[in-house]
Amino acid sequence: MSLEQLGADRFYEMDRLRSIAFTSALETVRPDIDLEAANQQELLRGRERWGMIDEQTGRLMGRMLLSDYQTRVGGRWLKLVGISSVATLPEYRRMGVMREAFRGVLPRMYRRGAALSGLYPFSHAFYRKFGYEAFGGQNDVSVGLEQLRAFPRPDAVRMIDSDADMLAARAIYERFAQTRDLAMRRELDYQWKREVMSGDPYKDLTYKYLMLRKTASGELEPCAYISFKPENRSPNTRIASAREAAYLDGDAFRRLLGFMSTFYPHYERLNMALPGDVRLGAICQDCYDVEDSIKHGYMLRAINAKLLLECQPVSPIMRLAAQAGPLSMSIALADEFIPQNTGRYELTLTPDGLECVQGRYASADIEADIPSFTQLVTGSLSLGQAGYRAGLRINVVSPLAQALFAGRDQYIGDHY
Repeated sequence: MSLEQLGADRFYEMDRLRSIAFTSALETVRPDIDLEAANQQELLRGRERWGMIDEQTGRLMGRMLLSDYQTRVGGRWLKLVGISSVATLPEYRRMGVMREAFRGVLPRMYRRGAALSGLYPFSHAFYRKFGYEAFGGQNDVSVGLEQLRAFPRPDAVRMIDSDADMLAARAIYERFAQTRDLAMRRELDYQWKREVMSGDPYKDLTYKYLMLRKTASGELEPCAYISFKPENRSPNTRIASAREAAYLDGDAFRRLLGFMSTFYPHYERLNMALPGDVRLGAICQDCYDVEDSIKHGYMLRAINAKLLLECQPVSPIMRLAAQAGPLSMSIALADEFIPQNTGRYELTLTPDGLECVQGRYASADIEADIPSFTQLVTGSLSLGQAGYRAGLRINVVSPLAQALFAGRDQYIGDHY
C-alpha cells in the first residue's frame, strides 16, 4: 500500500468510500465538476486530501482530510493541522491502513511547520495508537433563562445580517480567543461562517445577535455576540442551544446572559460552551439550576516538541526569580512516528527568556510519552495532574517545571 495526495479527479471516489464506511447515502450520479477549480478551492482553504492506495489494483483503501488552522498556545499563534473524514473500506480494515497513513502524514506536518494536530475521534483508544490524547475538556453548561433576568441587559441589540455586524463579531472573537489556549484564529471566511454565521433565521432557524454597550463617552460599542438554534427536548420544553457565544469581558458576558433572559418563557434554558476561566455557577443566583458537563470529544498531538516547549508562557514572577540565577529543567521524549521529536530537552530560564536545547535521548527530570507530553505543553493538565498518567515519570520536581506546566484556560469551538 502507498500514501498519495489526491486531486479533484479522485474526490468522487473518496465520497464513495466515505458512504460505505459511514453508511451514508450518496448521489448516484457522479457530479460534473471543474477539476482545476476544485483543486484551487482546496488550496485556498488550506486543505489536503490523502488516501492509501492498493498498489496492485490502484483502488482507494482509506482516506483522510487535512486542514490548516492557527491555534493559541501559551500566548502565540501556532499552526495546527486538523484531521477529519478518516475512513477505511471494511475489506481493508485490521490491515494497518491508517497506521501507515499516519506514519506518512505526521512527519510531513512536522516538515511543513505544524506544531500540533487535532481531531474529533470516533474512538479515543484508536487514535491513541498514533500519539493523540484528549485535551483538558470543554465545559458545556445549561442554565434556566428565568434566573438570568437578574443580569443587566445590553444597551442595544442587533440581529447580525450585515457585513459590518459580522466584522464586529469577528473582532470580538479575536479578542476573546487571545487569552484562551487552543482557540482557533479563523483566518479564512469559510471557517468563520461555517462555525458561527451560517444559516438563515427564517429557513434554518439559526439566530445570531450582536450586543452593544455604551462607552464612557456615550457611544455604542459591540461587546458580545451569540449564535444559537432552538432545540426541542419535549413538546413543552424548548432550549436555546448556542453554537457559540463570545464576549470582551465579564460585563459583556453578564449583558449577554441578561439578553438571553428575554427569550423566557418561549425558551426555558440556555445551553452553551464556556472557556475554562468562566464559572457560571459562581455568578448565578440559583446555583442548583446550573448544570455543568465536561466533554472530552477533542484530541491533540504534539507535532513539533521543541517549538511547543519554547512557547510555554513565563510569568513575571518567574522572570523576576530568574534574575537571581538561571532556572533549569529537562524532559525526555520518545516519538515513534516523528523521530525528530525524540531526544532530551534542556530548558533554561534567564532574564532574557526561555531557552530550549535538544540533545540525544537520555534520562531527564521528566520522561514522557507523546500523549502525556501533549497534555502538558497544551495546558490540558498541570504537572501534578499529569503525574497520575502511566506515560509520564517525574524524577525531579523543579520550580521551573511547576511554573511552566501549571495548566491553562482553554476554549475549543471549531470543528473539522
